[in-house]
Amino acid sequence: MKKRLSKLQLSVLTLYREWIKFAKSKPEPMQTKVLNHLAGEFRKNAQVPRKNFNRIEYLLRDGRNKLTIHKTSNICLLYTSDAADDLLCVDLGGRRILKK
Repeated sequence: MKKRLSKLQLSVLTLYREWIKFAKSKPEPMQTKVLNHLAGEFRKNAQVPRKNFNRIEYLLRDGRNKLTIHKTSNICLLYTSDAADDLLCVDLGGRRILKK
């Protein structure tokens, strides 16, 4: 019998799929960076207890907000040190911003 997922779990999976779809729309070097960052973020937050609904809902809102920013802006925010090697990057308070 197949295990049913909660609405919260379905929301997390939906967000993950949306990020993957967004990443696949980018050129290859940026696509790899976005996918690596995405995988790292989801692995890091996989340790959040299932019963910690407030934290999970916060992370979902934060992830959706970041995705909206990425989709609607002409810049790509990266939170990795990989952006420091790029000549088009600007450091703003710990965040690397790559201009497209």
